[in-house]
Amino acid sequence: MQNDAGEFVDLYVPRKCSASNRIIGAKDHASIQINIAEVDKTTGRFSGQYKTYAICGAIRRMGEADDSLLRLAKHDNIVANPPGCLLRMRGAWRAALHSTEGVHVGRNAVKNTCPRPLCFRRLPLH
Repeated sequence: MQNDAGEFVDLYVPRKCSASNRIIGAKDHASIQINIAEVDKTTGRFSGQYKTYAICGAIRRMGEADDSLLRLAKHDNIVANPPGCLLRMRGAWRAALHSTEGVHVGRNAVKNTCPRPLCFRRLPLH
């Protein structure tokens, strides 16, 4: 709630799930909030801004959190979808968004092999 001056006066303002628009209550301990950095298209560096996504526990329990985050990131043009690049790497792509060096996740190695930023291919381990 806001007062006449436009200041928030409530002690708790609930968040809404970015994927399902459900209200995330205070007792939803399975919910997450992720900040994904926006990258300059020419230099590939962090621009100082980020997009915030909140995912409720119900979406995570259904196993749809990674698909929802990828769909939201594509909608906001954070993740490009050029031909020949595999972006749907269940669970591994989230770790890859934070690193350009490459991340080892389970049996899959994620490495940035495409010249475009945030475009990752699935590579076999050697």
